[in-house]
Amino acid sequence: FSSNIYSTYCFVFSFFFFNDTAPTEIYTLSLHDALPISAVFIMFLLLFYSLLRKCLPRFYSLVAVFLLATTPQIADYAMIIHADLFLGAFITCASLYFFLYLKDTNEKHLFIAAVLFGFSLQTKNEAIVFAGAFLFVLFLHSLSSGFRGQGLGFRKFMLSFAVVAILALPWMMTKMGAG
Repeated sequence: FSSNIYSTYCFVFSFFFFNDTAPTEIYTLSLHDALPISAVFIMFLLLFYSLLRKCLPRFYSLVAVFLLATTPQIADYAMIIHADLFLGAFITCASLYFFLYLKDTNEKHLFIAAVLFGFSLQTKNEAIVFAGAFLFVLFLHSLSSGFRGQGLGFRKFMLSFAVVAILALPWMMTKMGAG
């Protein structure tokens, strides 16, 4: 029973997220295969704008989104369905949500950041650096909030760690099974 749940979980995440061999097989896709990914890229730009808008004035947010959208390499990644596009989107949005959490201590922002960092581990191996940095900075933040008399910091750290670990479980199981 446990192996069926694990195989279903792995299938669902491998269906929606790319593995490390995806970039070598994506160049044979036709245009209609790339259109949904272009829609995902546009949704990422809208989310990126809305997150920047919470931190910056409208003009700077629009300029940043314009520069991101017109960067040739990122536009190419969107058209050829490259895994780096998803990694960049997850890491960028997760980092912005985390910065918003540090600014306003809204737990919703922290939870979304943990989910996005967990999903980034499903995308590429390089995400371990970013997820580790997120957890390290959050741990330091929880220590400093403990010193200021706010005892909930460590609970938030443990919850975020659990979210990232649960979402990274298929990635960890695949890596342990391959080695």
